[in-house]
Amino acid sequence: MQNPVTDAATPRPEDDAPPATVVALQGYLTVHDGVICSRCGACSERLQKRALALASSSAFKVFAMVVIVANAILLCFEQYNPDQQLKLALAVGNYVLTSLFAAEMAVRLCAYGREFWCGPSFRLNWIETFILLISVIDVIGQVRG
Repeated sequence: MQNPVTDAATPRPEDDAPPATVVALQGYLTVHDGVICSRCGACSERLQKRALALASSSAFKVFAMVVIVANAILLCFEQYNPDQQLKLALAVGNYVLTSLFAAEMAVRLCAYGREFWCGPSFRLNWIETFILLISVIDVIGQVRG
């Protein structure tokens, strides 16, 4: 029969093993000593490849165009003195579309890396970034009141 007091105090070989410091999480992130890391070589390569596949897909481009058209339609409904329901609907639409634009830009940033800022279409990317920043500032202003 085992004695729980002496067995607990006796070091076992598995106690001397170094703790596992790197654990993969669903192939996207890595935990290094309790800190989540997306910049580890293997992880960021995998994430960049998936983001590139997504950003290059025709479905992603169609989605981005639909969001742009939806934003243009939403802008058509703005008026000088809207009632409360229209004002709320426009605010919610603005929040949703700004979030979708930010997510789309995050995917493209992850996919293209530095090329996003310096590549062949850098001018358009800088303009889109500027417009997104203005939109985010507008949303923050609306939320704060």
